[in-house]
Amino acid sequence: MVQHIYPQVAGTDLRNLKTTKAPSADWTNLRKKLPDMTGKRVIVLGSQNGWLNEQAVIAGALASLGVDASRTNVATARAAAISSRLRYRLMPTATWPILGGQYDLIIVPNVGPENYNVLANTAHLLRHGHGRIVLSGVAEYVQQVESSIYSSDHRSGSWSASDLAKLPSGNVMSILRRSRLGGHQR
Repeated sequence: MVQHIYPQVAGTDLRNLKTTKAPSADWTNLRKKLPDMTGKRVIVLGSQNGWLNEQAVIAGALASLGVDASRTNVATARAAAISSRLRYRLMPTATWPILGGQYDLIIVPNVGPENYNVLANTAHLLRHGHGRIVLSGVAEYVQQVESSIYSSDHRSGSWSASDLAKLPSGNVMSILRRSRLGGHQR
């Protein structure tokens, strides 16, 4: 078994690091709309080459985990890792619901027909029961995931969502926010 060693970075503040060019206009627009990541734990489902994970660490995230079903994508992301706060996991899409850990921000940059049906079960990853889920992809599937997340949560009213924002490719993005901090809902 090949062991991957992540490069260490001197210091912990990477915010002044020069960012690499985004792989697409969609990713550039997505990054601009993301909430503040300072001190957050981030997971990107369908992380591809790890660009968005890298941006999360540069923006101040404590840790960023990228999960992808492609061995090539994970190997590419690991080879380009700029920080020991980046981790990548090879995991088939169908197994995403069994992921463990707790995150402040869940990002799914490519919602489509191959993954929308497993994404309803991702809200369990939110730390302390609250946080944000950022979805982007085909409008029909993004809306189906939103609906599934709302209906899988047994406490009504704990979710709010931004309006669907159109991206340059024609895809959309939505930010769902779970505001439940515990206590009783009325």
